[in-house]
Amino acid sequence: MAKAKETETKKSKTTAKPAAKSESETKTKPAAKAKAETKTASKKCASKSKITAKAGDTIKINYTGSYDDGVIFNSSYSVEPLEFILGQGSVIKGFDNAIEGMAPGEKKTVVIEPKDAYGEHKKGLVFVLDRTEVPEGVELKVGQVMQMSMDDNEGRVINVLVMDVNSSTLTVDGNHPLAGKRLSFDIKLLEIA
Repeated sequence: MAKAKETETKKSKTTAKPAAKSESETKTKPAAKAKAETKTASKKCASKSKITAKAGDTIKINYTGSYDDGVIFNSSYSVEPLEFILGQGSVIKGFDNAIEGMAPGEKKTVVIEPKDAYGEHKKGLVFVLDRTEVPEGVELKVGQVMQMSMDDNEGRVINVLVMDVNSSTLTVDGNHPLAGKRLSFDIKLLEIA
């Protein structure tokens, strides 16, 4: 089974690794078309192409993430812009996909389905534990985040959310707090390094 360890009582705070819509939901602007410019003196044509984000680019963005009902769960505007390498899995898949092809200064709103965000909510990650498995003296409260050691050969430790507590058992959920949720992101690409 699993053994619970006490950690600081705190509300789950998710750092949104923001995301994107499926291809059918997201209509991104095509890469800028080359523009011809006439130069008066030489009458030569020069092409200008808009630079767009692609896998491997270091990008900097601002974003606001919200649920379907409009409630905001995270925003970079309250801290600092998010910087990461596009396409390396440092953010959720849908978020990576949404940014690819964007140009600096461009804004977009995307809706990301659970499969491209934090996955579906898995019932197998909800555990009912006997209170005797919790160290004596640990005060448990609904909404508390605690760590649980898995009884496997890897010695994994996962964060779980206390969902219910009674005199003999407690129910904990090991899913990511955003699992199973459709997420909306307002994204502004600030720069491509």
